[in-house]
Amino acid sequence: MNALIPNTQSVFLKGRQLVEGVVVVNEVIDFANKSGNECLILKVNFEKVYDSVDWGFLDYMFGSPTEEIQIKRCLKQGDPLAPLLFLLVAEGLGGLMRKAVEINRFRPFMVGEVRPMSILQYADDTLCIGEATMDNLWALKAVLRGFEIASGLKVNF
Repeated sequence: MNALIPNTQSVFLKGRQLVEGVVVVNEVIDFANKSGNECLILKVNFEKVYDSVDWGFLDYMFGSPTEEIQIKRCLKQGDPLAPLLFLLVAEGLGGLMRKAVEINRFRPFMVGEVRPMSILQYADDTLCIGEATMDNLWALKAVLRGFEIASGLKVNF
């Protein structure tokens, strides 16, 4: 799983801890304050995370769906595999954000001159980070809405 999920996701994987993401976002805020650059940080809240994941989307994220198991909608909270399966689903949003940055639709917040920050994820908690512009807000809304439609996860706008 560590090879599949980027370091922007900081929980449920061996060698990663929630505190790492918290430290990073505190550093981003500190850098923004010291440099005088405005920074957009939007915390995304998904409704009923484990109850609304679309299994078709999870199959897509796996890349190899099977016909052998008839799966219905939802992960079950408390199931030991649920957090890992959810990380695969959440990586869909991470991928969309990386693509939005790549095609210049979303401008990440630059920490220094070399470290762009666009997303941090802690399981079902997500922080979108970028330049504080209206274009970025509209791009975020489009990315989140697209992810909502594809994954079944409802974003609490």
